[in-house]
Amino acid sequence: MRCAELRCPLLRGARTLMTIDLRSDTATRPTALMLARMADAEIGSYVFGDDPESARLEREAAVLLGHEAAIFLPTATMANQVALAVHLRPGEEFIVASNSHVLVAEGGGPAAVAGAMPRAINCLDGVLQPQEIRACFAQTRRLPQLLWIENTHTRGGGTVTDVQHVEEYAVIVRLYGASLHVDGARLVNAAVHLDVPVAHLSSPADSVTLSLNKALGAPVGAILAGSSEFIEQAHNVRIRLGGFWRKPGHMAAAGRVALQTPRAVIRRDHAAAKRLAAALARIDGCTTAEPQTNIVLARFGSAQKAMRLRDSLAETGILVGMGDDLTLRLVTHYSADDQAINHVVSRLETWDARVA
Repeated sequence: MRCAELRCPLLRGARTLMTIDLRSDTATRPTALMLARMADAEIGSYVFGDDPESARLEREAAVLLGHEAAIFLPTATMANQVALAVHLRPGEEFIVASNSHVLVAEGGGPAAVAGAMPRAINCLDGVLQPQEIRACFAQTRRLPQLLWIENTHTRGGGTVTDVQHVEEYAVIVRLYGASLHVDGARLVNAAVHLDVPVAHLSSPADSVTLSLNKALGAPVGAILAGSSEFIEQAHNVRIRLGGFWRKPGHMAAAGRVALQTPRAVIRRDHAAAKRLAAALARIDGCTTAEPQTNIVLARFGSAQKAMRLRDSLAETGILVGMGDDLTLRLVTHYSADDQAINHVVSRLETWDARVA
């Protein structure tokens, strides 16, 4: 069972247990190949433009995403904020789903960094409908300058926006002289679900973010890709935000391995999520939809029951997150292997909500 030793505050007596961490797919550990490539990486100065591993990573990521150029950044949140600052001037609006990561989990970055104003559309699953987007453009004198989509959509439960929608979004924004950004922190998950090349979901857009340290398993890092002109402007913004790191070659080497993650690994994560969802659905008072990708949202009728299950699992070394007071969130990843998932399913199947 692939797991980690962790001291969890929920564990009685602060015992140290071997844990299965399903709070996020950032819980992955670097593979042996990543560690080997990191140890052997050629190291130069990114600032002076002679870090070979970073340059290779950026070229390879740009090809994967179907864009002219890319930059390597510490986090996907920074990549998103850089993209906003390049696309928008202070006071300009962007269309976005109201529960998107950029609005609810990035520290108010759109306002603080770009001075941007969201025109939010209520959309629980995060998949914006073209007619809603057209209405946003038609209902205002001052046109939004950017359409922002998140694929997969975290708070929708890892929901996927398909190629047809992305292509239609691109057509709409061009009619109004606006741009399209894809927050694709988990874009590879979407591509695997749809069985299409990643570029089919990103090349129609003007820019795209890709996280390297979620399903792909790198220790750190994200990619921002777009046109050469866009990336040139992005370089200047990222300096302002403190993202001009000095010697990231070791991390870039791991990122290059991450880009080669076999699709079979991602498919296994998706299958594991379906197994967890099915086990949760059999618990009295729990409702959950079959996940498309690797995020499971399990909703309970009371916060007390949700927290009881969370705490009960934690006491046996299984860590899950909370989407809100009523909702548990479980995220599968390659560091929680089949044996680990079997163990979690067994615990869920034997948990009795009436006596827990």
